[in-house]
Amino acid sequence: MKEQSGHITSKVILGYILLITIAVCSVAYIYNIVEKVAEEDEPDHQARRKVYLVTNTLSLLYESEALGQLVGMPQNEFRHFNRTLNKAHNNMDSLRTLVTDSMQLLKIDTIDLLLERKRWNTRRLLETWQEANTERLYTENIEKIIAVRDTIVNEVQVQERVEVKQDTVVVPRKKRGFFKRLADVFSPGKEDTSIVVNTTREIVTDTLVNAYNPTDTIVSVLKSIQDSVAWQRQQLMDQLLERASNLRYNNSVITREINQMLRNIEEEEMEASLERVYKKQVLLRETSHLIAGIAIVSVVIAFLFLFFISRDISRSKYYRMQLEKAKQVAESLLRSREKLMLTISHDIRAPLSSIIGYIELLLRRHPDERQQYYLENMKGSSDHILSLVNDLLDFQRLESGEMEVHSVPFRVPVLFDEIYTSFQPIAEAKGLRFVLNLKPEETGQVYMGDPIRIRQVVGNLLSNAIKFTEAGRVVLLVSLQKLSIINYQLSITVSDSGPGIPKEEQERIFGEFTRLADTEEAEGFGLGLSITRKLLSLMNGTLALDSTPGKGSDFTILLPLPLADNQSLPDVTAEAPDAGEAEALPLFEGQDVYCLLVDDDPLQLALTEELLKQSHVQVVGCTNPHNVLELLRNTVFNAIITDIQMPTLDGYHLLERIRTSGIPGTDKIPVIALSASIAKEHEHYLEAGFTGFLNKPFTAAQLISLLNELLTLHLEAKSELNFSSLTAFAGEDPEASASILKTFSEETRKSIDLLREALEGKDREEASRISHKLIPLFTMLGANSLVQHLRILEKNDEELTDSGWYHLLGEVIEQALAIVKDAESAIG
Repeated sequence: MKEQSGHITSKVILGYILLITIAVCSVAYIYNIVEKVAEEDEPDHQARRKVYLVTNTLSLLYESEALGQLVGMPQNEFRHFNRTLNKAHNNMDSLRTLVTDSMQLLKIDTIDLLLERKRWNTRRLLETWQEANTERLYTENIEKIIAVRDTIVNEVQVQERVEVKQDTVVVPRKKRGFFKRLADVFSPGKEDTSIVVNTTREIVTDTLVNAYNPTDTIVSVLKSIQDSVAWQRQQLMDQLLERASNLRYNNSVITREINQMLRNIEEEEMEASLERVYKKQVLLRETSHLIAGIAIVSVVIAFLFLFFISRDISRSKYYRMQLEKAKQVAESLLRSREKLMLTISHDIRAPLSSIIGYIELLLRRHPDERQQYYLENMKGSSDHILSLVNDLLDFQRLESGEMEVHSVPFRVPVLFDEIYTSFQPIAEAKGLRFVLNLKPEETGQVYMGDPIRIRQVVGNLLSNAIKFTEAGRVVLLVSLQKLSIINYQLSITVSDSGPGIPKEEQERIFGEFTRLADTEEAEGFGLGLSITRKLLSLMNGTLALDSTPGKGSDFTILLPLPLADNQSLPDVTAEAPDAGEAEALPLFEGQDVYCLLVDDDPLQLALTEELLKQSHVQVVGCTNPHNVLELLRNTVFNAIITDIQMPTLDGYHLLERIRTSGIPGTDKIPVIALSASIAKEHEHYLEAGFTGFLNKPFTAAQLISLLNELLTLHLEAKSELNFSSLTAFAGEDPEASASILKTFSEETRKSIDLLREALEGKDREEASRISHKLIPLFTMLGANSLVQHLRILEKNDEELTDSGWYHLLGEVIEQALAIVKDAESAIG
């Protein structure tokens, strides 16, 4: 499902990338097209510059023409006229740099030439005008008369005249293309040729000789002067008119050329505009086609990805439905497993508790050797079943996160001495050498941790080491390393000389329900190492394995341990009863104690009742929890022991009823909870209001020990010693009876002294021999509790640890000494 989801995500991302890429490329292309169109839409500065230069030149020509029409313009006006023509020349020079057409360049040259012709004609026109001044003409003629000699000479007079000739040159226009000629059809007034007019002026001499009459009078001279002036004036006026005509013609030609140039520029601009429009249309058409193609491709890609994604989504939905179904099945299996665990927790542990309890009762009834053998085998099998059930329940609690760690102060040496003591008989029974190497840096320090869980994980490793080691040794190495002022690291290594574990199997063995191929016949579910690693993880510890096939294995635990704040706290591990020492715990003798026992299971009720009665506790049994309040009103009890899981009224509601009943003493009476379920921690029951809690199955010693803790008085068995069985042979003779009791006291004191010597010398064989000797005598007296302890000492079982043996023997000596004192008191 996760892989399928990854495929969908990758396809969606790929689709978006393709579409975004296409969109970006399309936008970039369209932006480029828009830029091109915008550039083409921008006005042609060069064309505008051409138009400006031509129109400016035309305005300058108009200005110069207006100035040229001023006959007899002053000198400053003529300078202004020249400046105007110079500006026109400059415009033509600037225009020449912008024009590439040779025909237009030729026209520019023609205009320059015509401008110079206009300058020259205007200058000549001005000169002619000045020459046509009458005063000047008369002055010149008078000067000529004065210069005439007084003598009469025959002079030949030669007459001269001025002739003006105009030569017109037709310049054919440059050949144009088809489109330009086609455009000229729709442009009226455009000429195919350019006309250039060249004007020449010549002086012609008349060869007619006039005779000079020296006898002319002054009148004739004056008349001659007048005629000459008139003629010259007429000649000058003709020249003036001619030059003015030439000037006008020249101006018209220039204007026509400039207009023609303007039209050409407009035509070029029009053609360029048409070409730009055409290119724009082509570009827009191509762009529209491209955009349409991109849109089609995008739609196709979108549909393709939509198809693939929808197909994957359909598959994903199908797989999700399958996963949901599988999840429902898995959840159903988990619920079934949880129900199974609850069933194991209650429905198996409860009858198992009865089996173990009744076996304990039978063992207390002094069975013969064969019966003892059977009962011990039954006890071993039931203990093994209980161990398997506890493993399953621990695994379930670890998986569900219900397992909790409770840090309490403890001493490392004491804890591991107890662990070593409990496993030493098992190792010795298998012929293995079991070594404890304890190297703590601070032996007297008290640390904070969960000794129960530490005992459990170390016990799992030691059980495996002893189970799979056929010969050799098992070593438990313990050391403490100081990390900081208050923090230490506990290092625990369990080494064995067993078959070892292949490297490829070393990680697999930590899995749930995992067994190696060569260990399939071994007992257990294969949960021990898995539970051990999970418990260590819960305590922030680690577990490492170093194993070599054929040489053995080393399991190393590293666990952080902070120092306890109060170093004077009692060692809780020393006070906690060990399962292997349950038989060695004392059952004290003393006052009467009344207990109310509530359990809906008659078998469990009868078992617990019998266990308590053997400890001389007065018990009132009740299978219906609704009758409890009535019993409390009629009887005063020292403690109430109730089962938790009862169908009509569970232990929690029963406790609430007891506390709120208002019956005197019920608000403070100790209430002990019993449960075969381990779904709840011990603290849960204490928080609910119970005074104490015991898990089923439990032993009589555990129950009595709990009662001793909760009550201010110790629960002890009543003394029911019957010395009459001992003095029966004396009949009614008091002296004989006293002698028998005295002999009993003396011999018993000797035996007690021997037991003390055995205790001091730790001689278990001697203690066993003396216990065997004392059993018949104390059996006759009815000291059942003492007899049970003596039988344990007589048996000298290897499972009885040295500390348990030491404690038990001390209690036997005290009880025997108390009986001797009673016998001496009976003597009087």
